[in-house]
Amino acid sequence: MISHVTEKITLEDMAGRLNLNASYFSRLFKRETNQNFIEYVNMLKLQKAKELLNQSEKTVEEISEYLGYANKSYFIKLFKREMGMRPSEYAAWH
Repeated sequence: MISHVTEKITLEDMAGRLNLNASYFSRLFKRETNQNFIEYVNMLKLQKAKELLNQSEKTVEEISEYLGYANKSYFIKLFKREMGMRPSEYAAWH
């Protein structure tokens, strides 16, 4: 999944790739990782976002699009909730 972090990854798509029912895959994933699938995907994407903020000149909007978020505001909201600051603040801090 890490190699596909720039793609939109849905629970249904992943379950289909594994030939599993989406509901069953969701329960199995939660049992094995103690996270729901979307939380896990967002965590991977936010880790990549931090890396890009530290190592590139990409704007927050470019990073949001690169990571497959259709809505920049949603990306900023997720980032702030997880990191305690907006992506632009994180970039200035690091």
